[in-house]
Amino acid sequence: MSIVEFTAEANRANRDEAIKQGVEYYVMKPDFARLMHVVAHAAGR
Repeated sequence: MSIVEFTAEANRANRDEAIKQGVEYYVMKPDFARLMHVVAHAAGR
């Protein structure tokens, strides 16, 4: 299972902490195109 975080928190400390906690993909709003790509990739499509 992949963990995707979609957030408005655009700073390195938050991203680093999320990755440390197991988040595999950290996508910042409002990049919906990247979010859809990441979700498709995480789902194996």
